[in-house]
Amino acid sequence: MVTIYPPRLLIHSRNGGVASYSKNLVNSLLKYCSAVVFAERLSISEDKGYENVPTNRCWSKGIKYPFQIFNALLKNEVDVVHIQHETYLFGPLVSALIFPLLISLIRLLRKPIIVTMHGVIPLSKMNKSFLKENRIPSNALIMRLGLTFLVKLIVSLSTAIIVHEKNLMNILTQEYKCNPSKINVINHGIEEPKVTISSDEAKKKLGVYSKKVILFFGYITGYKNVGLLINSAKFLKVENWIILIAGGMHPRLLSDSNYVKYISDLREKAAKISEQNILFKGFVREEEISLYFSAADLVIFPYSICMSSSGPLSLSASYGKPFLVTDSFREIITFDDIRFTNEPKALAAKIDSFFENTELRLRILAWVDKFRMGRSWDRVAEKTFLLYTTLTNK
Repeated sequence: MVTIYPPRLLIHSRNGGVASYSKNLVNSLLKYCSAVVFAERLSISEDKGYENVPTNRCWSKGIKYPFQIFNALLKNEVDVVHIQHETYLFGPLVSALIFPLLISLIRLLRKPIIVTMHGVIPLSKMNKSFLKENRIPSNALIMRLGLTFLVKLIVSLSTAIIVHEKNLMNILTQEYKCNPSKINVINHGIEEPKVTISSDEAKKKLGVYSKKVILFFGYITGYKNVGLLINSAKFLKVENWIILIAGGMHPRLLSDSNYVKYISDLREKAAKISEQNILFKGFVREEEISLYFSAADLVIFPYSICMSSSGPLSLSASYGKPFLVTDSFREIITFDDIRFTNEPKALAAKIDSFFENTELRLRILAWVDKFRMGRSWDRVAEKTFLLYTTLTNK
């Protein structure tokens, strides 16, 4: 497994969603096969080894990573190489552009190469506003052409591709014109929570006791559209609500002055609407994740575009929490009662209905439970291992 990976004993960390995904997948795969992880280097204080999986901290983000990973692979005998991919996973933009070089080097080993593409950007959504809200300094036409070439090359060089949702497969085959025979849909796993406390106790610890807690969880980035949630508060009719924005600034954008201003503007907008009832909580440490989800009555995903399977959405389902999503999730979330149109009044109306209609709440909870059961990590690992065996037996 070539991936970013969290520090020892952690699953969720500042490393991002791919790191926690990889840790969960590797741990679940151990039921079916042995594994070794080729991960990014961490400081000695962050990591001193792993208790159940050999982990080779062999590469650093930047232009050298293809050679560092290949050199480490040469020293290990493996049957399958499984690479986790996201645009900025291996470093800044130039690192993304040389990702095909990594696959080309690994092909010299004559082993099956599987690439899990955690995000697939729809070419139809690649426009000026998308680039602006996600702080990507480029021209939309150039990005579409470059992205098309890069994605098609990755798919062409790989033995197989994994995406987490059927709509992402459709984007690859219909918009990027990639070979459908190489693409496999294996859903993002949903983990079982390790620590849970009662809702009342969690609310007391967070200082929001007796409130109707509405939660946003995850890094704050443009496409996650936190402004929509904030603006919806102006139209809420239900009483005694509080919105917790439990998300830190994205590590990739910390030095971007426009992004810093974007976060500042969101905070200012929230303060004008209700300084007491819209609270920014910042990055949530792993030991506090259960606290926030236990306290939540409702989790909101106001994303303007669905280009990946949301890790926070899977976390929400793992805690059995009801959630609402925009229509951009239509192909993933088929249950109409959970979706809302991408505008503040529609979200406010959906939140009001949730808290006022007991029958609706029970229907949503039942759907979330069914959703969670269908995406267990054991099921994900079984499907992944089946793909491994299929490729090695060819």
